[in-house]
Amino acid sequence: MTEASVILCGIPPEHPSSNEKPKVDICPCCNTEQVICPECGSHCMTGYGLALGGVGAYYMCDSCDYSWKEDKRTEMDRPKIVAIIGSTRFKDFHLGAMQRETLKGNIVLCAGFFHHKDNVPISSEDKTKLDELSKRKIDIADSVYVVNVNGYVGETTTELIKYAKEKGKPISSMEPIGS
Repeated sequence: MTEASVILCGIPPEHPSSNEKPKVDICPCCNTEQVICPECGSHCMTGYGLALGGVGAYYMCDSCDYSWKEDKRTEMDRPKIVAIIGSTRFKDFHLGAMQRETLKGNIVLCAGFFHHKDNVPISSEDKTKLDELSKRKIDIADSVYVVNVNGYVGETTTELIKYAKEKGKPISSMEPIGS
């Protein structure tokens, strides 16, 4: 079966199956390989190629509303996502943490703008946007890593740590975090 096949036949088999993975069969009318819908038994399934980044096929029946998606991924296949937070005055430490986590095979979400270290003034509106963006990174992440050089945790980082705890995210840090 090719990655994308359109089945045009439409002759239902004698014994339709139910609620299971579609099967490939030889159509008696056109003698070609066809995908059979497990709901209605039609030989009218359409394979829409490999779904989910090449780890499973996706089919929809042309005769009924049945659809089926195969996902061969496991939790082990997906890299962990780590959000790195902390004062942007410690840009070099953020970059070091980002490199270490990346080399561990993790996906890293980190600051994309280091206004403290780079001495770039920002408006309070921009500061609010950046803080919200950090929360969204925490939402996406599996865990959070805190860059707290010499134990420093500023007001924003304190709020982000509190937010991560509320979301049940595991938190690790360079140095122990005070209460």
